[in-house]
Amino acid sequence: MKKIFGLGVALALLMGSIASVAAWEFVSAPGAYTMLQQSDTYLLDVRTPYEWYWAGHPGDDGTSGAFLEGKVINIPFWLWDYDPATSQYTWIQRPYIFFVEEVVRQFDVNDTLIIMCKTDGRGGYAADALEDPLPIFERLEELGFYNLYNLGGGFLSPGKVHDGVTYIGWVDSGLPYNTNLDGIWEETQGLVKADIFFDWLEFAYIDVLNPCPLPIQTGSETQEIAGIFYRYYSSTGIYVAVVEDDFYVYDESGGLQNAGTVDDWANVLWTQFSN
Repeated sequence: MKKIFGLGVALALLMGSIASVAAWEFVSAPGAYTMLQQSDTYLLDVRTPYEWYWAGHPGDDGTSGAFLEGKVINIPFWLWDYDPATSQYTWIQRPYIFFVEEVVRQFDVNDTLIIMCKTDGRGGYAADALEDPLPIFERLEELGFYNLYNLGGGFLSPGKVHDGVTYIGWVDSGLPYNTNLDGIWEETQGLVKADIFFDWLEFAYIDVLNPCPLPIQTGSETQEIAGIFYRYYSSTGIYVAVVEDDFYVYDESGGLQNAGTVDDWANVLWTQFSN
């Protein structure tokens, strides 16, 4: 597992060279508990941070499970949107758009990931997203090497049946959990968010944003000056930059232009990649 997010993502030279992973499998909660004692196995909790804290998550309960500390990581697959007018939470009807990128940056190739949600439904969708990613994510060289499992029954189900097998969730299996904040997800900001965003831009506009940062180092990775994150593309003389949540483009003919917000552009690119 990577201890921190990388400052750059190695991109595949040829999209067709990406290996595909074998289909994910269900694993029981006791089986997952045993597997997590291996050094290269982690539990990826894809619930919202709200669920992680208020419902709890696998971890040391003071009597057992101490080895789980640092082995359980929260990266949400779907998010809730809070409406202050009604004080209600609603599902955002789309996966968290940086989910796959964050997983790639968090874990090493060949790690075993046990994906967990509330009752194992979201876990399957998240595993599918990692096994059959959008083309933008197929540029990530690491993708396709994880050993994936879905925790049958998830965290809280008293029983889910798959192919004739009943899976009892983590809590009802009597396994240790707590409600501490260690490992809880925080939305990407700063360098990491800018770095992911620039990767997406390059995929969409590779004809003008080149050379790109590739393993052979034909380009330069994201640079920072006083909180300004940028990349420069020598073939066209274009700079792209992120300052807080604003996205800027500079070239000699048009000068410096505020092109909008990173989130707005990310949403546009996500829609483009999804179609």
